[in-house]
Amino acid sequence: MHIEPSAFEEKWDALMNDFSLKNDAWFKHMFEIRSSWIPAYFIDTQMFGLMRTTSRSESENAFFSNFTKQASNLMNFMSGFESAMFKQRATQEKLDAFTIKKTRELCTKLKIEKQASREYTHTIFEIVQKEIEASIYMCSVEELKTEDTIQSSVINEKMENSNTVLQYKVTST
Repeated sequence: MHIEPSAFEEKWDALMNDFSLKNDAWFKHMFEIRSSWIPAYFIDTQMFGLMRTTSRSESENAFFSNFTKQASNLMNFMSGFESAMFKQRATQEKLDAFTIKKTRELCTKLKIEKQASREYTHTIFEIVQKEIEASIYMCSVEELKTEDTIQSSVINEKMENSNTVLQYKVTST
C-alpha cells in the first residue's frame, strides 16, 4: 500500500488529535524524523538496507522456529526468544574466541601482512593475504621519482595466465 506524504501527515495529525497526543515528546520526535522511517518519504530511493531477501527471512524463521511455537503465549514466546538470543550470543563468542586465539600462518615477512593478520577476520585475512602474495610475484616498480616532497611511482602488474601488463601511476606527498 502506497500513501503520499501529505496523506500520511493528515492521518498523523488526526491520530494525534483523536488521542490527545499533540504534546507528547516521543510522538513529536517520531514525526520530526518521519523521513527516516515512513516509506512514503523514501519511496523513490533505493532501499537496499531496508529490504530482506526471501532466503534471509526464511533463515531467520527457521532459526526462531526452533525456540518458539506458533500458538505460544507471550510468556512462552519471550522465554523462547531469550533462549534463541543466548544461543546466538554463545555462538558469536565462540567464533570471536577462535578468531582471537588462532595463530595465522604468514606467507611473507612484510609488516602489512602481519598487521592484516591482527586486524581482519580469518576469512577476510585469507583474501588479503592472497592479494599480498600475488603482489610480490606479479607486481614490480618500474620507476620511482622524488621531487621535493612529492613521490611518484610507476607500478607494473602482470596479469595471471596472460601476457597482459597493467601499469599504474601513483603520486603521493
